[in-house]
Amino acid sequence: MNTKGLILTERGKDLFNRAQAGTAIKFSHVEYGSGVLGDDVNPEQITSLLASKVTLPIQEIKTPGDGSVVITVAFTNTGIAEGFYHRETAIYADDPIHGQIVYAFHYSTDGGFVAAGGGAYIIEDVTDYIIEIGNALEVKAVINNMVVLATKVDITNHNEDPEAHGQLLNRLATGIPEIISPIADAVDVGETPVYRFREFTPVLAGTSEEAIQIQIDLDTGNFTAPVHDSGFLTTIAGGYEQPAGMLQISKRYKIRCRRRLNTGQISPWSEIVFFETRNIFNYVQRPVNLAPVKNATNVGECPLLKSGPFAIAGTEPDTHAGIQFRIRQGDTVLHLSPELGTVLEYLLPAGLLQVSTDYIFECRHKGTLLGWSEWSTATGFRTASAFITGDEAVYPSTWEGYDNASVAGVALADDAALRSNGIDQGEGEGDWAEYSVRAKVRGSLLDLLSTSKTKIITFEKIVQGDSLVTDKGQAIAGDVTRTIGAVANPFGAYSLSGIAGNVPIAIVDESGNNTTLTVIDNGTTAPQYVTDDGYDYIQWNGQTSSYAEGALAYHYIGTSPDVFSFCCFLKDVPALSTNYNFFFGITDGDRSNNAQQSLFLSLKNQGNNTLIWNTFNADGNLVHGDPIPVAEFKNRTAVAIVAEKNFLKIYMNGSLYTTANFDCSVGGLTNQRISIGGWKLGHYPFRGKMSQAKYFDRALNDNEIKILSGQLCYETDISADNFITAPTKVAAVPLITAATGAAGTVFTADNFSEIPIEKATLGTDNDPDRPDFILLESAKQTPAEPFRRVALGVSGLSNNSETRISETQIDTWKTGA
Repeated sequence: MNTKGLILTERGKDLFNRAQAGTAIKFSHVEYGSGVLGDDVNPEQITSLLASKVTLPIQEIKTPGDGSVVITVAFTNTGIAEGFYHRETAIYADDPIHGQIVYAFHYSTDGGFVAAGGGAYIIEDVTDYIIEIGNALEVKAVINNMVVLATKVDITNHNEDPEAHGQLLNRLATGIPEIISPIADAVDVGETPVYRFREFTPVLAGTSEEAIQIQIDLDTGNFTAPVHDSGFLTTIAGGYEQPAGMLQISKRYKIRCRRRLNTGQISPWSEIVFFETRNIFNYVQRPVNLAPVKNATNVGECPLLKSGPFAIAGTEPDTHAGIQFRIRQGDTVLHLSPELGTVLEYLLPAGLLQVSTDYIFECRHKGTLLGWSEWSTATGFRTASAFITGDEAVYPSTWEGYDNASVAGVALADDAALRSNGIDQGEGEGDWAEYSVRAKVRGSLLDLLSTSKTKIITFEKIVQGDSLVTDKGQAIAGDVTRTIGAVANPFGAYSLSGIAGNVPIAIVDESGNNTTLTVIDNGTTAPQYVTDDGYDYIQWNGQTSSYAEGALAYHYIGTSPDVFSFCCFLKDVPALSTNYNFFFGITDGDRSNNAQQSLFLSLKNQGNNTLIWNTFNADGNLVHGDPIPVAEFKNRTAVAIVAEKNFLKIYMNGSLYTTANFDCSVGGLTNQRISIGGWKLGHYPFRGKMSQAKYFDRALNDNEIKILSGQLCYETDISADNFITAPTKVAAVPLITAATGAAGTVFTADNFSEIPIEKATLGTDNDPDRPDFILLESAKQTPAEPFRRVALGVSGLSNNSETRISETQIDTWKTGA
């Protein structure tokens, strides 16, 4: 089956355009979904499927040479538990700027029904998707190393080779194993590494992995006389530990493996992985997991993880300096403890484990001189079917109160608050006397620009004394200072001195061309130079109605820029109701309807105390952007634009604010005038203050925009928290609130009071939207009077964080318990 009709998404078009200039397009996989698109949904703005059901690896990729690529996927309904209507199709690609994106998308309102597997209706299908790539110089794909169905190439080979049938079935059944540890070209590998392999996924019914064989050889060998051959060993989830005394120091080795199924079928050998051993086998030994014991069941929510004693291998002595624990599910690390001291135990925080679920536990020791050991040989355990801390746990069902938040629990602004419904004690049950609360808050990490053991640097302002939670433990914010240039400048050395004053303005032409700023003199007023809040600004005081009056703009003569970036800080921008407030433009003449090949970026009053951004494109047409509250520009605000031919991106304070399909091209003309603070001859000059204006002759990436925006940022002292290593994740701790009363009490916001937080823990799970979360756990509370109704709340939430009602819990204790 060949499928056309795919459309490129906005992110896909962005990557498509960059690919014409040399950026590689790397397709990763295909997804099918059952989502229903509303009439207000623009398919070009899709960033993920509404209801993804199946992920298909790519089997083959071809480039016919006609500006397209043909991607082949194989689909079977084997393993699908519940049927669905196939309405959505997404082709995913890896974008070096945005990460994984939906490159192309197809939607069908009357999608065909895909039956569940295991029944009489078996689906096996091979599909070619034809996708536009233009003149992309480099096109890649992540090719699946375990074929699900026979592809067209397989079938052709089968038809031409009468002996291919058995080999193909064997290959389909066994797949090809994959080595995931050590990683390719790993270095400093110890004497007894643990080799780990991707978990086997059955394709044919009734098959399972029975055993695995590992071979190790020198990189110059051919495995005819390997350094080590394990033979077929019963498969273990924790991997296979290399026996001591076989590997030598400072040697390069290679490893391969193969599997045997319960049917007796043996897979092909895996791809070979090379690694190099460390230069001395004097090291901290891999610890032994003591608790939970291997294959333990009915494990509680907060198990005490225990390690064996600290020990070293070799002649050089060392002392115990630290320990670290982690919990995995498959290959995904769900929790990594802080670096702990010289202990051998760790109480796993609540809220990380789910009931009736299998997990893997590992730990490692640290020596004062020799550093970290390798991770222990993994052991598995299974949690109990229910977790209850008090006499009973009760669960709110909805957010009945929400300030600056949605009913779904998503914060729509900073300092949002949520309040749950009340829950009554059951009839005939005794009064409640005590309670404790827990809640998960997702997606509230601070954007760290820089971090060390003693300080963190953020865009967001942290208040001294604020409670913080990090991946190294809890912290209290010390002194908070405002700083400029706290982040390393990646653009090389260039002057920010400006002209006729000390205002930082720069043209950053990294090709070494002329970067001279000039003022066109028509006898009108030059911009003023002012200082505000300790920063130097340019200030324009133009009139509100005259086309030709006002202070002059600065100009830079460029050469037909099609791709460029401009960034600056704006402050005190008024909401003008009559004229456009131009702060950046490119033109060789005034804007007109005669296609003067010009681009302008301006702000204009939208009403309701908001501004909209506007652009005039090459045809003189006006394009409006999204409303921006004027309050955004009362304080110093970082604004940046990145133009890439027919695509425009606008950033606010280092984050992508909006995008537009817009003809940014001004090619074909010479002596382009890049205008800062208005367009040619100062028409409609900018009203407000501007600082650190910079023009680049290339497209900056997201990280560079963050760094430039971070030249105004906040440095918070955390030295008093005595972290051993620098935190990599930090979040401000929200507040927990609660209300208690008689059965049936209608709680209002005034009934909710803050209660102390006993523990705040950062965690990560497999959630596709917001995997990072803070788990908040209150101390046990004893109200002055017994109660029969209770509700919980969370306040002080940061914008765009999410607190799901399904991830909250109240533990209760009865009177006399």
